[in-house]
Amino acid sequence: MSPPTPLTIQHDPWLLLLATCVAWVAFVLGLDLAQRRRGFGGRLALGWTAGGALALGTGIWAAHFVGLLALQLPLIVTFDRWRTFAAWALALGCAGLALSWSVAGPGRAWHRLLRAVVLAAGVTAMVRTGLSGLSLSPAPRWSPAWQAGLGLYAVAGCAIALALFERAPDPRSRTRALGGRLLGATVLAGLLCGFHLLTVLGAGLQDELRTLRLDGLPHEGLAVMVGLAVLLLLTLTLCTSLLDQRMAERQSVLTDSLQATNEELARAMLHDVLTDLPNRLLLEQRLTEGVGRADASGRRLAVLFIDLDGFKPVNDLYGHGAGDQVLRTVARRLKTDLREGDTVARVGGDEFVLLAHDLADADAALALGQRMLRRLQESLRVDERDVRVDAAIGIALYPDHGPAARLLGAADTAMYEAKRGGGGRIVFFAPSMEVDARDQMELLGDLRRALEDPSASGLMLHYQPKVRAIDGTLIGLEALLRWQHPRRGWVSPLQFVNLAERSGLIDRLGDWVIREACAQLATWRALGLVVRVAVNLSVLQLRDVGLPSRVRARLEEHQLPAGQLMFEITESTAMQDVEATLHILDALAALGTELSIDDFGTGYSSLSYLRRLPVRELKIDRSFVRDLDEGDERQRADARAIVEAVVRLAHALGLHVLAEGVETPAQRQVLVQLGCDELQGYLFARPVAGETLTRWAVGEDCPPALRIDPGVAAATGTPPGQGVLATV
Repeated sequence: MSPPTPLTIQHDPWLLLLATCVAWVAFVLGLDLAQRRRGFGGRLALGWTAGGALALGTGIWAAHFVGLLALQLPLIVTFDRWRTFAAWALALGCAGLALSWSVAGPGRAWHRLLRAVVLAAGVTAMVRTGLSGLSLSPAPRWSPAWQAGLGLYAVAGCAIALALFERAPDPRSRTRALGGRLLGATVLAGLLCGFHLLTVLGAGLQDELRTLRLDGLPHEGLAVMVGLAVLLLLTLTLCTSLLDQRMAERQSVLTDSLQATNEELARAMLHDVLTDLPNRLLLEQRLTEGVGRADASGRRLAVLFIDLDGFKPVNDLYGHGAGDQVLRTVARRLKTDLREGDTVARVGGDEFVLLAHDLADADAALALGQRMLRRLQESLRVDERDVRVDAAIGIALYPDHGPAARLLGAADTAMYEAKRGGGGRIVFFAPSMEVDARDQMELLGDLRRALEDPSASGLMLHYQPKVRAIDGTLIGLEALLRWQHPRRGWVSPLQFVNLAERSGLIDRLGDWVIREACAQLATWRALGLVVRVAVNLSVLQLRDVGLPSRVRARLEEHQLPAGQLMFEITESTAMQDVEATLHILDALAALGTELSIDDFGTGYSSLSYLRRLPVRELKIDRSFVRDLDEGDERQRADARAIVEAVVRLAHALGLHVLAEGVETPAQRQVLVQLGCDELQGYLFARPVAGETLTRWAVGEDCPPALRIDPGVAAATGTPPGQGVLATV
């Protein structure tokens, strides 16, 4: 018997390259599937894992199978079909474990080591089972040292594979994901091919061949067929996965866009577009949450209702753009001192609400309101102009002033109480205000109806004479608004005029006064009676840019000389936002009407601004006139000095001086001595209806202290201290 033929081991380089390509494509697909598997759960995740294991496991098995076929043996060798199938099943199991563990995360160090050992055992079993599927005898065997080395190699390679699978790049970052997969697949394909070669080299196949079966397909054809078929399958699967990824990316972009749009819509529903502050809807949600926090902590929740004073005139005078700037600036200022957890919201045109949590008592809420008020009263820069607004603040506390449903209403009621006091004030809610608020709402409704039909509702004008100081001759009249309510009787002008200012009715009410005064002047003029009438203007009317044009329309309607109409404003009104006031007053002066400063001496006028106003007359306040003959000698001397100073100042500026509130002959005597030009007060006549003035003009029931010269026409332009300005 001849000696056995030694087995010479060589590999077909092209088949090795084919095996490497199959492994590389398989791992590219595997890394892609590892990342995509994370986006699913439940049965869908199980389906992705099964499909991925089938593709990846088949690719790994095919790479190993082609590698075995790359062995160039001198004889024809066949494979054991069951062992070959077992190797494929092991490859599927390893792939499934790798994909499943890629979602579970790295875990602790011993978890990672255990996973690598289990996976290495599976890969080693797959390679050995595949090798043992060759119909060789004796069967492949490995030395213990070689087996230990292969085991360590397998554990290290599997640890690297698991790390790459766990950290697969996010497919939404396309460049990074593609580069990561290609690099990872290259590393893993190299590790697998290296493990295959080391396993074959250490299998002891150099021994003599004892048993050899000569049936089966040629191994080269089989290798090419299996390798190309699996490579095509993997490539198609990878292309399908990439196409699905592209669709997923587009869907992700659309989803992100839709989510961003939904978030924007949700924000728009809960925030004010102009100031980006929470709106009333979000405020009510925060209020409910705040009440819960207050109940839990036992501390107070404060609701501060803030309404701006002077915003509407800025909006009307400088335009809506300037008004928007003011609102945005106010919003920023309110947020400046906002504490963490507090909320400031815009709930109306120029109305804001502040929710302040975790307050100890009412004093803490008051301190917060005072800080906000000071912040709002600072000068604002709008279109290179300095403007000022003020604010009225109403405060309601929880639980002191009721449940959450009543807090906003209570704070609103307190705010209106602050506005009624003149603005720039902070008022806490009191239960009595609710009764007063209901009464104010009823009165406001009556006032709206009265403006629709003034004569039927009791609105009327009364006129109080202004006389020449030296002889008591009538030289002018002041129109005073009166309201004889059908049920309430006479309603104080302070009450309903303030209500008209707060509710926005002052423009309609003021227009009615001007229209009624002009109609009365026209009636008197038709009777041959010519007199100048003064009409009072509120601060809000002085910010109405349409006022001059409406005054011109009334004068033209009744064919009246503009000089018969005078406008009176208080000293404090004239000094509020001087630039805006000047704009309106200059326009009125351009028509030919004249201006009188009422209550002069009670404010803090700047003479530089006073000189710029188109003023014809200063009215000395009644408080100084009263002290001329009341109180001690020091008071009388002080009052006399003030009146004398005002008279000298006015005459130096070319202005007339009128003293109002003259009630006694002694007051009249002192005022005449000090050089006052005109007097007004109960000493001469109380305010009366226009019909009463008409009777007085013809000599019927005329008060004894009042002298009327019939038939004398108005003479304008008389120097201060001389002559008649207007007579009836």
